[in-house]
Amino acid sequence: MKNLIIAMGLITMVSVVASASPRNQRREAHQEARIQQGVASGQLNQREAARLNRGQARIDRAQDKAAADGVVTGREKHKLEKMQDRQNRRIYKEKHDGQTAPSQAIPAPGMVEPPADTQPDATQPTE
Repeated sequence: MKNLIIAMGLITMVSVVASASPRNQRREAHQEARIQQGVASGQLNQREAARLNRGQARIDRAQDKAAADGVVTGREKHKLEKMQDRQNRRIYKEKHDGQTAPSQAIPAPGMVEPPADTQPDATQPTE
């Protein structure tokens, strides 16, 4: 009987933790995907991406700390939401600040890259 009560208590604690964070986990996964997309598109340079990834890690640690005792309180949920709100704004700001990764530099509007020359230059001596 005692083992049954302990088992039910553990199941309840696990379900409370599991039900308290799926939205935060989905949101965090979406934010991480946005950071990776920004790197891939050149909207984020390596320094910006590293800073944003450190912010994501900070949120991960806060989530682990909140769930450590088995119960995520309303206050802890609110804190996690605020942290993710701030991180969301940081991601948007960094992606839209006009800085680009050096290897992914976007030419200015109206500037067209000249086509690669496939014909040898007539002024160059050939061997």
